[in-house]
Amino acid sequence: MAAAIAITSCKKDNDDAIVTKTITVLSDADLDGHIINSSPSVVNSTDDRLLMGWSGGIPSRSFISFDISEIAPAEDKTLVIEKVVLMVYEQNTNMSPFDGADDTSRVVEAYLVNYGSLDKTDYNKEAFANCGVITNAMGGVLHEFTLNVTEFVGDYLQQNSSSTNIQFRLQLTHDNIATEHVMNSAGWYIYSGEDQGNTYNRYRPVLDITYHLE
Repeated sequence: MAAAIAITSCKKDNDDAIVTKTITVLSDADLDGHIINSSPSVVNSTDDRLLMGWSGGIPSRSFISFDISEIAPAEDKTLVIEKVVLMVYEQNTNMSPFDGADDTSRVVEAYLVNYGSLDKTDYNKEAFANCGVITNAMGGVLHEFTLNVTEFVGDYLQQNSSSTNIQFRLQLTHDNIATEHVMNSAGWYIYSGEDQGNTYNRYRPVLDITYHLE
């Protein structure tokens, strides 16, 4: 896991210092990937980009995972989440997946999920929460897209305090279309956690987590 940490502090009423930290976590290339919902399904966990859209008319959804083991609290401490922001970067857009030729408006939604190691059963796995829309339009190559997921990650970790991964599924709405459909090659691509080389490594998915321990 690659991470950077910033630290601030303040005092509680009883004069005990609360140390607030912000950690920036890169997505885990070994657990990132996208699934094409063909028959049988195709799991791609080694590509340097992730597809939300269609491949030959078959819908594809993307998955990104963040290792948060570095902030796991000791047994006598409680992890308190203050802010969590998901950031991804556009690698390319093909055709018009958001307002395409079929006159259907689409957005990319981020779902908080727990898929562990990616396999074909994760394509439509039940989500812990729909975290909202990360984009409703292309932004251009290298454009940054952010989504505040504080509430959902905080709730998830309260209920799953031993979890060491935060994982998301990103998908276009209304992505279940026929192979012969006019949108059969439309897609939105983001960089994955794979090594992108010196120039593009900074465009891998990132999770910024601000927290303290009590």
